[in-house]
Amino acid sequence: MQDSTPTPASPLVLTPEEQRDLLRNVDALQMRLVKMFFGRADGGPPLIEAVQLLYRLHNGELSSDMMDLK
Repeated sequence: MQDSTPTPASPLVLTPEEQRDLLRNVDALQMRLVKMFFGRADGGPPLIEAVQLLYRLHNGELSSDMMDLK
């Protein structure tokens, strides 16, 4: 015979608040990328370069005067 007891659903890895924080961060990243692209006459950097730039800004690797891209 097999055990017919249903297995409980596995819990989410992120709490609801962590999920909301993640969504807010993704939205902020998207808005900053859009501003970067539209702020340049040539259409902006390739996406990978834009993401790398934002990563470096976030981690303090670039001067803080570039943070006005928010």
